[in-house]
Amino acid sequence: MSLSYLKALRIGSVVFISLPCFIFFGVWLRPGWAVVVLPLLGSLLVAYALRKPAPGPGDGPPDLLPTSDRISRRSLLVIVLLAIVWVSFSGAGGIGFQNLPDWDNKNHLISDLIQYDWPVAYDNGLTLNYYFALYLPAALVGKVAGWAVAQWFLYGCVLAGAFLSLLWVYSFAGELGVKGAILFLAFGGLDVIGYLVTRQQLPRLGQPIEWWATTVQFSSNTTVLFWVPQHGLAGWILTALIFDEAARMRRVAFTGLFVGLCFLWSPFVALGLIPVAIAAYVVAEHRALVSPANFVYLPLVAGLAAAFYAPHQSGAGLNAGPAIWSEHYSFGGVARMVALLAFEVGVYGLWIGACWASLDRKWRAIGVTIAIASVVWVLVPETVGHGGFTMRSSIPTLFLLVLMILKVLASKPPRYVRVALTVCLVLGAGSAIQEFTRSILRYPATIPAPRPEGGVLLGLNKRHRGEFVMPTDSRLYRLFYRTPPVSP
Repeated sequence: MSLSYLKALRIGSVVFISLPCFIFFGVWLRPGWAVVVLPLLGSLLVAYALRKPAPGPGDGPPDLLPTSDRISRRSLLVIVLLAIVWVSFSGAGGIGFQNLPDWDNKNHLISDLIQYDWPVAYDNGLTLNYYFALYLPAALVGKVAGWAVAQWFLYGCVLAGAFLSLLWVYSFAGELGVKGAILFLAFGGLDVIGYLVTRQQLPRLGQPIEWWATTVQFSSNTTVLFWVPQHGLAGWILTALIFDEAARMRRVAFTGLFVGLCFLWSPFVALGLIPVAIAAYVVAEHRALVSPANFVYLPLVAGLAAAFYAPHQSGAGLNAGPAIWSEHYSFGGVARMVALLAFEVGVYGLWIGACWASLDRKWRAIGVTIAIASVVWVLVPETVGHGGFTMRSSIPTLFLLVLMILKVLASKPPRYVRVALTVCLVLGAGSAIQEFTRSILRYPATIPAPRPEGGVLLGLNKRHRGEFVMPTDSRLYRLFYRTPPVSP
């Protein structure tokens, strides 16, 4: 027996992504701006939910994406179990081993969101300023029910996001079905080979291997979930929503809505959605570009995001300095960029290219988009934006790469292509295996993780504190956002 799921998947995805944005706009914005943004966002979400049904297989782009709206109970159960296993080892909500310093930073962030009134303000005109969408609902629960309940709620939020992401991949996988979801969970570049070549030795069990290129990194999907789920979940779900709208509905009327929803989740991923939007525009045959979501909501929210993150200029988080740029474009730096692109994207692109002639014109456009975007993401030093530009902006691009691999494998390519891609995917699972191994070996005896002491100001060192706490002396920030007195 099978179930209809695509409509529920779409609605569930926009609710998951937009809920923290409603909380944020309602609390952080000055009232005059909130009464403009909140009704606009609500009306766009209602319009998206009530839009006309997707066209039938004969009306859409030929063989571009599977359009079946059915999933067997068995497949659904497998995806649920995959999500539970994935998240239960990720450290989300203090369930499982938490990679440091990332989870320690986030725990201090959540602790302050629970303790202080919103917007969070400190002494000396400082404020909590971070892309904290994933953590707002859990912190709100924590204000009422305490730290432990907030942690379990955060675990549930990440579990819901992981489930939605895997179900989206299933919807794109065609005949591969659940195998596509497993491939996505394990997907990564050939970090094992890169590590072996650069270090001339095999990594220890559980050792992180993503930094083999030392200054640049494209993270595997499991690495993203285990370290920075706020970036990964937004990147995967919003890329899927944009691509679903373009390929199945043949329009881009709500692309601006999806990109705009991303700014509070991850400004770097929002940048990464730009190539996805371009590919969607091609796939949708340029339909429904002019819309309130694209020409009203997106510019408005982009401006609000620029104002919100404006204090980060005071923290110098976006200033890499001439020495770093010089090193990035030195001979060694360029060699590292080339090697990263070769092992992370090129090895897959080689075998996709072997099937180029058999691909639909739109899939070729998507392939070109992946290639160009992959190069763009390594052109900026990794240290820009507190070390988040390359790793996080590339998440949507790598999601598209997974879709292309699924497309090629599902189209029954020549045997040598199928074998070569399989070998690459097995080797690419090395990063995921290392992440799971480390989590298993270091799985804590007590869950969830205890509440940290000191908060962001006292509990974090100067470098990491500078990622979360900013002065509110920006006139642009004060124009749009509340700056309340310090709470005890």
